[in-house]
Amino acid sequence: MNEIAPNSISGFLIALFVVLSIVDWWMNMVQHTTMNICRANDQPKEICVMLNPFFIRWAFPITLLRWVIAGAYAWLISWQFALVGLFIAWLIGVLSPIPLYLTLPSIFKKISIVKSMDHEAGSLLESMVSKWNAVGRKHY
Repeated sequence: MNEIAPNSISGFLIALFVVLSIVDWWMNMVQHTTMNICRANDQPKEICVMLNPFFIRWAFPITLLRWVIAGAYAWLISWQFALVGLFIAWLIGVLSPIPLYLTLPSIFKKISIVKSMDHEAGSLLESMVSKWNAVGRKHY
């Protein structure tokens, strides 16, 4: 009588997958914004890494966990529905515009942290964002 109902497992996995997909999408958008800033300034990737907020190091584990959840859903409940979920998450990631009001605050926070440790590096990062703003926030 202590069995877990399949519907509760299904609902839990779907909810966890949706939450992780949203977090993964947001982290990808932050990384994409930092890459656009660096490309607009013709800077190497090493400088771009300085623009990425600290939480970006969790992007790969979250993506991996999302795939594990999709695999578990496919194994336990429905592989078709798991593929549809992965496809929808991928489609949203590819087609959605970058919401700068969600990505720039974390980048500015990282710049202020870098500037407090190394004023010269922080000023370089600020000037990069200013130049990117000046060229119209192009997406490369």
